[in-house]
Amino acid sequence: MSDCLFFLLVHTRFIVLLMNRNVFLIGFSPSLGSIISCKRFSIAACCRQLMATNRYTVKSLLEATGVRRKRLTDVKAGMHSDHVVELQLVVAALNQLKNNIYSIPELKKLVMFFNEDRNLLELTEEKNQEKGVAVRSFINGDRLEEKHRQWIKLIQMHWGKIQEELEGFDDFKSSLSKKLKR
Repeated sequence: MSDCLFFLLVHTRFIVLLMNRNVFLIGFSPSLGSIISCKRFSIAACCRQLMATNRYTVKSLLEATGVRRKRLTDVKAGMHSDHVVELQLVVAALNQLKNNIYSIPELKKLVMFFNEDRNLLELTEEKNQEKGVAVRSFINGDRLEEKHRQWIKLIQMHWGKIQEELEGFDDFKSSLSKKLKR
């Protein structure tokens, strides 16, 4: 008699396969239609992996959703287009949530919300870099200089204005609001 248990669980981004006392977690990309990873785990390690929080970066979130960063089209010479609520903050808030709380189409809707003109502004290169430093420092819990605190206040005020326009995503909205209250 074979010591083989075969169980298959298909999810939007992974397949769990139990076979011969081994657990295989097979990650795939629905947009690419291909397997992107395959890992073998013990049952306990697999459970920890499935209950883990997200580990997005801005790049991986954009790739997973198939979204490109939007830029303002009529930016004046010497100016840059930037997100008011930085995608770094979106990722930081998502990474506080349980893994797979949102499907890829839901994540795409979320990214598109922050990619719309209402969340874009024109900045000089210097101000754009200053704002980026402020956001990274804020996310990392570093002490902020006054000029960086002003950027965070602007982001907090902007999020306060636009969050009700984002339908659904209550867990995400709560996570981002908590993150911004630091």
